[in-house]
Amino acid sequence: MEGRWQSASSWGVMAEALVEIAPYNPVISADVVNDAEAIHKSIISGDLHPFAGPIIKRNGQEGVATGKALADEDIHAMNWFVRGIDGDLPS
Repeated sequence: MEGRWQSASSWGVMAEALVEIAPYNPVISADVVNDAEAIHKSIISGDLHPFAGPIIKRNGQEGVATGKALADEDIHAMNWFVRGIDGDLPS
């Protein structure tokens, strides 16, 4: 590979099992586990896009409009928090 290496970005999806949910803590109720599993399955099937609007930024501005979803490149470039998240972005 000497002199031929090229870096590349890889953006996998839950359906490819690149991201999995860790085992649930036993103190979490069955209802919550069932809800989380249903959401996980909806993301995998494509019925739910986790970055679909409406999403409101922490500063109150619209981040994603109702009926729209962030494209992969927009997710990569995200430099804002959603409402309810405290803290600062790294500089």
